[in-house]
Amino acid sequence: MVYDVMREAANWLQGEYLARERAAQDATEKQRWRDAQYRVDDDVRAVDPQDKDLVRAKTDEFTRLREALPPVGENS
Repeated sequence: MVYDVMREAANWLQGEYLARERAAQDATEKQRWRDAQYRVDDDVRAVDPQDKDLVRAKTDEFTRLREALPPVGENS
């Protein structure tokens, strides 16, 4: 269950990055947000589902990153 919560936090973060990718005005900015999505994917794959401390730390990290993002279109 703890791992599922981490995956959900990652999905929410990737969704925010996707929204910014779609709102981006140029190819460089679109790629920046696409790369951010890939990094989240890589981070998730690197987590051992049995390591509950790491899973919780990643959940917290993904949540902090999402909460720190400004609204789409505001210097994101």
